[in-house]
Amino acid sequence: MSNKAPKPHKKAKPPRAEGKKGKSGSRLLAWVLGISTLLGGLAAAVTFLPRVSVTPADAVDPNNPFSASFTITNANFVTLYNVGARIALGRVVAEPLPFDPPKHFEYGSGGFTRPDWNNHTLAMDERFTITPQGMFGMQPGAKLSGADLAIVVRYRPWFVPIKREHAFRFITHRQSNGELYWYSRPLD
Repeated sequence: MSNKAPKPHKKAKPPRAEGKKGKSGSRLLAWVLGISTLLGGLAAAVTFLPRVSVTPADAVDPNNPFSASFTITNANFVTLYNVGARIALGRVVAEPLPFDPPKHFEYGSGGFTRPDWNNHTLAMDERFTITPQGMFGMQPGAKLSGADLAIVVRYRPWFVPIKREHAFRFITHRQSNGELYWYSRPLD
């Protein structure tokens, strides 16, 4: 005689309706986490993009707008190397001709520069200043009606082996006191 008794039959469990919900819920969670990771990575990459700025100061000589200085600043925490600047002229008009700047500015690859405007290393919030005085002038007695120029800044970020370039356009604007001041304007 054997001690083996027949095994009782296990009751079949009904299929869980949650199984499909759990699987689709985990897929949705995976998608949300994946998209969040991509957006977070994109935001981090944007943080490391180089940002330079150019700010004009008032002219030292009110009769000569070219005596104004332009300050170039590294506005990010990423160090910039081989920073240099050049001035690309658009239009310079003497009185009595009216000054009407074009809507679009093509700055090209040429321009005017000085040796002391090149080969700077700018860490976070560091800056250097350029002044176009001495590069451009008017005949004695002549008065400027208006001018249009771009300060073109070249630089190399620490993580990119090629140089980048960014242009900042400035146009003179006559104020109520009769003096010309530099105003920022988009390239187009």
